[in-house]
Amino acid sequence: MGAREPTPVFLSTRAIGRPGYADLRVRGGLVHLDGLHRLVSWELNTVLADAGVAAYVAGL
Repeated sequence: MGAREPTPVFLSTRAIGRPGYADLRVRGGLVHLDGLHRLVSWELNTVLADAGVAAYVAGL
């Protein structure tokens, strides 16, 4: 990633009505919409060691 800031992640307080979410057992809490794989990669590559990540949460 170089010196770029980590991009935001997007979460929802419940699963959305889309085919990719139909099989989720957990319907509430925080459900990732976009960014989970980036978060895991950033953590494994220590990108997040000194950086924060903006997170947008829908449904609050």
